[in-house]
Amino acid sequence: MPRGRAANPGPPTRNLVPPDGIVPVYLRAAADLSPAPPLYHIVSLLTVLSAVVCPSTVLVRRSRARPRIDLLHLWSILCGPPNNGKSYSAKMARRVAAKILRGRILAPIGSLQGLEAAIVRVPNAFFFADEFSRFLSENRASWMRGNGAQFWCQVFDGRILTRNLSGADEDRGADDPAKDDDGVAVRVSMLGAAATESIVAALKPSDWGGGLMSRAVFATAGRNNLTDDWFDWPEQVQVRLEEQVEEIHQFARQTPEIGWDPTAYELYLAWFLSTEEAIGGFGPVQADSLARLTRHVRVICALYAASCRSRTVLPAHVRPACALGDVLKFCLLSLPVPRTTSR
Repeated sequence: MPRGRAANPGPPTRNLVPPDGIVPVYLRAAADLSPAPPLYHIVSLLTVLSAVVCPSTVLVRRSRARPRIDLLHLWSILCGPPNNGKSYSAKMARRVAAKILRGRILAPIGSLQGLEAAIVRVPNAFFFADEFSRFLSENRASWMRGNGAQFWCQVFDGRILTRNLSGADEDRGADDPAKDDDGVAVRVSMLGAAATESIVAALKPSDWGGGLMSRAVFATAGRNNLTDDWFDWPEQVQVRLEEQVEEIHQFARQTPEIGWDPTAYELYLAWFLSTEEAIGGFGPVQADSLARLTRHVRVICALYAASCRSRTVLPAHVRPACALGDVLKFCLLSLPVPRTTSR
């Protein structure tokens, strides 16, 4: 794909969300207030819901072998030109869950040791960075090199092995949970916003070829319907959305597992096979960056189920999740990232 080519617009927005639950309600309410691209609202809300749901609930597919378990957190970056609603969309979504996430919202800044200590204290943290490219440019070395990349991969994978970080164990007391040989279990979601050119400029070609960038989804959009009129939620709308998020929160606390309807899993599997085949035809950097797309879509399937307070992923959740996955694939391919990791 040529550098800088616009993302495929994909299916209509209504095909990217389930017919019921909070997501279509939220999308309609946000569209009444904001000219920001609908994709930003969808991805922002899903990421916030992941922070609400993931501390309590996992997605499980049981089989004759050991069960397949997915943690339900997302790392999402909204990309696009300046002033097209990225940060605004992220803040709108954060606000409807602010009461539930109180004490868990952190900025991903500081030394690795400081971030490690913060995550050990708040293992279900929600990292929020509305100037993500500035953060990356200032902290790239600690994220992308050596212990930094290893640390953030461990955070995403759900368990940080704190002994790997510059000998910090030596100063810990015997009762510190980070002394556990198995590390510390974490469930961290992350939402950031960045101008496309800024985030590309903040990264080197070699950064895209590793495993860290594939752990995030990138939602890109253009400069349609720009305006300086950014509105806040009307009080009655915010209260209604907060109530729905609280209902999802209570549902998650009572639902340790979400399972698969057999027909729904067959739908997902067909999409999985076709997507893996397509990714295999891309260049190495694009293929590496998309390596976890199928995992992200499984998580979106489960989040759509949770948004409807369903203990089972149904076909009505899989179809829009897979359609959204196709859009996110084109979003990544639209970024002007290098084709190789050579400098």
